[in-house]
Amino acid sequence: MYIRLIDLNTMKQTKSAPLIIGISGKRDIPDRSKVCAEIESKIREILRKEKNNSFIGVSAIAAGADSIFAEVVSDVFHQPLHVVLPFDENDYAKDFDTEKSRAEFNKWLAAANEKSVATPQIPQTHDERNDAYFACGKSIVDQSDYLIVVWDGLKPNGKGGTAEILGYAAKTGKINRTIIVCVPTDRDKINSEIQSLLKDADDKAMLYKKHHQRTWTYSIALGLVAALCFASYTSFELDDPYEMLVVFTELSCLAGVYLMIRRARNHSYHKKLIEYRLRTEKIRLLDRYYHSDNEIKISQITAENDHLLANAAKKSNGSVGTQYNSALYKFYTVYYLITDQIAYHKNKIKKKIGNRPAYFEWGARGAYSAFIVILFLHLGTLFCDYFAFHPLISFEYNHALAAFSLIMLPPSYAAVEAWLHFNEWDKLHEQSTKMIDFLEGKKKELEHNAIDEKQLSDVLEKVSFAMLAENNQWYLVVSNNVTPHVLI
Repeated sequence: MYIRLIDLNTMKQTKSAPLIIGISGKRDIPDRSKVCAEIESKIREILRKEKNNSFIGVSAIAAGADSIFAEVVSDVFHQPLHVVLPFDENDYAKDFDTEKSRAEFNKWLAAANEKSVATPQIPQTHDERNDAYFACGKSIVDQSDYLIVVWDGLKPNGKGGTAEILGYAAKTGKINRTIIVCVPTDRDKINSEIQSLLKDADDKAMLYKKHHQRTWTYSIALGLVAALCFASYTSFELDDPYEMLVVFTELSCLAGVYLMIRRARNHSYHKKLIEYRLRTEKIRLLDRYYHSDNEIKISQITAENDHLLANAAKKSNGSVGTQYNSALYKFYTVYYLITDQIAYHKNKIKKKIGNRPAYFEWGARGAYSAFIVILFLHLGTLFCDYFAFHPLISFEYNHALAAFSLIMLPPSYAAVEAWLHFNEWDKLHEQSTKMIDFLEGKKKELEHNAIDEKQLSDVLEKVSFAMLAENNQWYLVVSNNVTPHVLI
């Protein structure tokens, strides 16, 4: 189950226009107290953001998330409640299958400060009833400034459900994500299998990333310590015990670097990191293809070398067209993939990269410049000493300290450059910038056009191509003429 905080800035807040927070959510809630606490937390987050202490809660007061929301609005925040009913309250009450749920419905209906009905006519058929529920959800979305959605992360199984309302919110351009993951009440075997594969691949990618980064980070650090030891006993006169300790430390550091690099090569940390990163991305895309009800292409190599992924993909393809077809939910699935990737790359540029490249560049230039200055100064003093030009030297020059600096500055410069090389910040920044531009274009393409399922499939295909290319560390050349390709 997910709780999504959806920003619906459809109106500017003024003193005469109170903040409106709506709810759309599942009826079956496995952990009522947890969802209650999360809804309260999200409302407080909204109020802090808006610097506001009052709001109007909007709910259909159905069993589950809707009634929990009504309880939080009324009993925790003591704010007015606006109830939106899908149709006549007497007929609506028939959809509450327990005495407890009917009692809750009557309680919140009586407590409402305002009531409205989305569909005045009483529905006569199952389809009309679902249409009324959909109209009710749309009404809540349209009038809310913020919408909290309690969702189990599964496909919609009929019109008017939470997943489809989520799709409607996305299509109206009113979506912003805050996710709390809980256990869904229903069971979707294919979805569960894909999520299990995704977690396993992601965990292994993070493990090999940790091993790879630790190897080169420690290698650079130990290399610098070894250089420091060499510069110390070469430049300064150390007593025998201390000199032996320094030499032993130097040799130990060099041995440590050798062993770590040997281990990294034997275990193929970098290769496995790339493989599992790519596998994680493939499974993430498979998840989006499954939820958007699109077939995904399976390569012969994957079928032969990755049976688990290939079998999950076959099951996903076999489910296409067998469930309720919601164009709005398909839109949400593709739109969410794009907005999530945009947020990921913006966060990478801002937090993971930031100003680090500039700082390290300054450090490298500083080490290089200091080396040149000290080198010429040292050569100049040696020249003056050799030709006895002592009057030209107006200060006491420390040859030992100069020698230490001349030995230490080149490995320091090399360490900074190695750090820049291994982090690849410039390349990552370039790739992320290209990805953001490309994804923003696809996002606008979806926003500015009516929902067309062929267009959704085409956009998903092109975004998939770009994501796989980017994760394979290729330079992106993204165009609007990307041909269909084998994804996994």
